[in-house]
Amino acid sequence: MKKLIFLMSTILVTLGCESTPTKSKSNNNESNDQQSKNEVNKNNSNENFNSKFEFTAEEIKILESFKPNLKSKQYEKELNNYLKNYIRLGLNLDSTLEFSTQIFFEKLDSDSLTDAVVTLNLLNLAKNKAFKSKNPAKIADVGFMGDYNYLLYFDGLSQKITCEKVIDSSPLAKLKVQFENITSNSYKDILVDYRILNASYRVYFSYSNKKFEKFFEWKNFDGLGNKENEAYYFEYDKGSLSERKDILVYLADLIQPTKGDFDKFTFIPKIKKTGKLSKRFFYHPKVGKYMTR
Repeated sequence: MKKLIFLMSTILVTLGCESTPTKSKSNNNESNDQQSKNEVNKNNSNENFNSKFEFTAEEIKILESFKPNLKSKQYEKELNNYLKNYIRLGLNLDSTLEFSTQIFFEKLDSDSLTDAVVTLNLLNLAKNKAFKSKNPAKIADVGFMGDYNYLLYFDGLSQKITCEKVIDSSPLAKLKVQFENITSNSYKDILVDYRILNASYRVYFSYSNKKFEKFFEWKNFDGLGNKENEAYYFEYDKGSLSERKDILVYLADLIQPTKGDFDKFTFIPKIKKTGKLSKRFFYHPKVGKYMTR
């Protein structure tokens, strides 16, 4: 995918935190520049925007009544009910609109309790909006790009959502989540893969002070379906300048079908390791960012 500038300029990672925004009922339903010397990872910056989730005072009371009981034998069912109500109320979604969520449990902060990352996919909302637009075919051609994939943080201590983040991407592909010890050996960081056109990206978050903190981002692959393409894989090593681990970006070969049609938005190609190091990023404590020589 040779970068479509108008699309990539829309890649915003939108942050919402625990201080719950209120609403009135009238509410309507880069990859990195890969330079050589002393390069700062451009996506270290953590953009802080208003949350897209808003609640009336009455809705906040409703949510409190749905908080799951950690000791309950039906905890998983209670958690799903809480999430369903949080999403419908916070985004003012129609009761008939279907959406999908996935829950990933892990120890993600300094307390002793298990937390969770929740992904939310609003593909049906994206299709509904496209159908009502002036040019639905054009929107479909770019994979319904927009703010239809969300990342939510469920705090194990308070038993409620404390932060949300929009990851602008194609909702045809759900967010993929995994965890690694990078910024700390005591708890995990959150790695999220998302898709835009025929490319995949990985963004790295830690969780601190009740908010997601983005500290790195890179491509998984680009140019799926094209003769000219690129792919990478990642490894982690002891930190060069701090306790935060170095992030090693290796070149890879993109293995894709040579015959037949496939969906560039959802097809998952194989990534073949080459052993060739492309970049070694280290965290510079004085600068507060990941950099490379």
